[in-house]
Amino acid sequence: MRRLGTLAAATAFLLSAVSLSAGPPMGSASNTLYRNAVDAGTGDFTATANNSLTAGVGEEVVGPKMNSASYDLYSAAFNLFSFPNTVADFAAHADQTTSSVTFQWSTPGYDGTLGAALQTGSFYAITIASYTSPDIFASVPNAQTIVSTGPTGTGQGAVVFAGATSLIPNTTYFAELWALDAAGNVGFASNRSTFTSLANAPAKLSNFVLNVFYTSATLAWAALADFPPDASSKTSEGYTLEASLSNFGAIVASSVTYNVRASTLTMASLDMENTYYFRVGSYNWASQPNYTNLGKINLQIIGNIGTLSFGTIDPNITNSLISASPMVVTNVGNIPVTLQLFSNMVTQPSSPWVLAASSAPDVPVLQGVFNTASPAQTAFNTALTGSTVTADASLYRGDTTGVAVPVAESRSLWFQFWRPTSTTSTAKETMRVELRPIYP
Repeated sequence: MRRLGTLAAATAFLLSAVSLSAGPPMGSASNTLYRNAVDAGTGDFTATANNSLTAGVGEEVVGPKMNSASYDLYSAAFNLFSFPNTVADFAAHADQTTSSVTFQWSTPGYDGTLGAALQTGSFYAITIASYTSPDIFASVPNAQTIVSTGPTGTGQGAVVFAGATSLIPNTTYFAELWALDAAGNVGFASNRSTFTSLANAPAKLSNFVLNVFYTSATLAWAALADFPPDASSKTSEGYTLEASLSNFGAIVASSVTYNVRASTLTMASLDMENTYYFRVGSYNWASQPNYTNLGKINLQIIGNIGTLSFGTIDPNITNSLISASPMVVTNVGNIPVTLQLFSNMVTQPSSPWVLAASSAPDVPVLQGVFNTASPAQTAFNTALTGSTVTADASLYRGDTTGVAVPVAESRSLWFQFWRPTSTTSTAKETMRVELRPIYP
């Protein structure tokens, strides 16, 4: 009978211990019984000022942790039955790279929601995997744990950050977090975070400009891999080409392709009177781009003079004159340019003259040639008219041409004027010459 009585007493003790370590506080209109002495021992948490729980069954509120190199002995049931609360806002930032990610979460309380702060020596463990089965996310952290932190932000609600590296590009990952206290008590797993590492960025070519027009540009890059045996980590889901006027303070135009084999895109709706900056991004599985800056396109030339005078022609002596000086045109952009020439009459309020390739009544001729010094009359072979003409290997050619003028180089454009065979004009006639840059 004595043995049976001892067994019954032990059973009652264990049941009492279990009832103190789990479940919400027991309360009535005038009294509240908390689950451990840490929360109940001061009297502040009871329903009245006259009642408090000074100690739980088998629980000692005070007393240091006793330990040796191999063993730890903790005081009180608080360390035996309590554990960190569950993190519910575990998430990956959107700033992940091809091989890394930063996580963020709020510090949980301790012992459910009753303890305001994690205990000294608590830490976090994160498991990251590109698959979810069979047992990668068990109830406790396993060998896949790759990130842990110390008791950073132990106050409840404090934001904690931690990073993970050695990820594979363009891969979808799953991650969960556990909080553990110094005694090895493990909380429940957090919510599961899902994210995708960025795809490898496209490689820039030495010459990324394929063509430039007044309202569009076609640019190129090195395409990524597109099919096995290349792994998904070497490929992407497509590309986006973007343009900005302020080195990507704001995107003003874009073009997209979902063909991983593509290595060129044309950007429309541009105005090449402006300088544009370009970048190309490769998409990952989540349609997040990883950018490579291609550079800028500045299609720009500048002339050294605004007015050129031919003086007076004496028809009894000559029918033509060569300009005393040239118009010097310099490529001040960052890509080679070929020059287009255009001219028309701008006499105010109007002029009976019309420019053409050969003289006639009220029809003068204006010719141009690119030459380093004042050319001979026979060097001129192309007229400037109301139609735009592009310089080539023969048109406007002297000892230089207006074709593919390199960056920072100049060309001297000389003019020859042939008077009309007759004229009805008595005013001083004015002609306008316009040079425009195009991509070779």
